[in-house]
Amino acid sequence: MSTVWLERFVLGGVCVAVFVSLAVINVWKFDWTQRITLGGAILLFSYFVGHTVERQRYSASPPSSLTTPAPPSTGQHKSDAPEQPPPVAGGRSKQHSAALRAKARRTSPLQPLASFSDGQRVLLKQKLGAFAGSGVRLILVGGDPQTGIVFEQLEEIFKDAGWSVQTARIGIVSVVGANFPSVSYLTSANVASPTVRSVFSVFAGLGIDLPLTPDAFMGPGSMGAAPDVVIVVR
Repeated sequence: MSTVWLERFVLGGVCVAVFVSLAVINVWKFDWTQRITLGGAILLFSYFVGHTVERQRYSASPPSSLTTPAPPSTGQHKSDAPEQPPPVAGGRSKQHSAALRAKARRTSPLQPLASFSDGQRVLLKQKLGAFAGSGVRLILVGGDPQTGIVFEQLEEIFKDAGWSVQTARIGIVSVVGANFPSVSYLTSANVASPTVRSVFSVFAGLGIDLPLTPDAFMGPGSMGAAPDVVIVVR
């Protein structure tokens, strides 16, 4: 049964007023047939009106829409910056190993002065040629055949590079008041001169160990004043 009709007409007093007026008070002095038919007509009419109103109200109201709840916020905000790729495993260790290998190559000990290869002789002549006209004294100490080969190669290299070469071969050396290393070395009266420093760099650049030794033995006094560079081979 229509709820609008129950609320608005029956409970609102329409039927109560009609039935009280007709059945109890009978203000119009109707007989029972008139009371019953008129009361039924009022009830049917009220039900018709109530049903019509309820139907119009139902059709006018929009259907309820389902609301999808928003996902809970996690408190994390996606950054607009591009994501960086994750670091590759072992990448840092590989770089560290490469750096260590490079450092080992830089700090590897130079080879002692020995017989020169053809490539080394060519490079030495080219680099030392930049100082053509300078003077060098080559001193061979001892009678070792291999050392003699190195001595002759040095003489050839400096001559082909345009240097003024002075040589001496000494069997036994007795040195007093001067450095006399047990290996071949480079020295000069002025070890800080650009020529001496450059010669040292040329040999070191080819991996040849020719220590620069100050205040070292530069040959017997009979040879006179030392030239720009002195190399003692032993």
